[in-house]
Amino acid sequence: MKRNFGKNGLTTKYELLGHSVIPIVNNPPPPKSICDTQSFPEFTSDFDYIKNELQVHIHSACRRLRQAKCKCNTIGVIVKTKDFKCGFLEAKLENPTDFELNISKTAFELLEMMYSPNILYRSVGILLEEFKLSSNEQLNMFEDQVKKEKSERLGKAIDRIEERFGRNKIKVGFTNKDVPNKQGFMTSPTMIY
Repeated sequence: MKRNFGKNGLTTKYELLGHSVIPIVNNPPPPKSICDTQSFPEFTSDFDYIKNELQVHIHSACRRLRQAKCKCNTIGVIVKTKDFKCGFLEAKLENPTDFELNISKTAFELLEMMYSPNILYRSVGILLEEFKLSSNEQLNMFEDQVKKEKSERLGKAIDRIEERFGRNKIKVGFTNKDVPNKQGFMTSPTMIY
């Protein structure tokens, strides 16, 4: 049987015969990392467009991070050029967080370090790593606890709104110029939370 169908075929046979071969895990472990990236519809060198696309990916990754009830300690920004050259920079955060504005600040600094105006880019993305469970978080004496609690409540409120009304109903706007309405790009710079 194993020779004809392989290991998966043999496992399936035993499962169908009523023998438990694959253990059932009720509480799956948290992910090791979360990566969110996507190619642009067109190559671009517009920094505002790339920055806004990165914000869309950060928003999506943070939502998944909160669903896993984790906070990340390390972030990385990924850019890919038109000729498929990849750039990656990583930074360690001061405090573990799952709030996108805290992550965005560091991610935009990394993006600025990698960005070159004379290069066409094909994609941008975010990588979140070194997770800690939110329930096991240690308090920090030097961190503003009131601001941290407000950030956590805001993140949870955004998740509830998107759960009720659909994804990407709340967006961060930070550009002051008119930009094309493409993939995830925000055209309304007044929508700030």
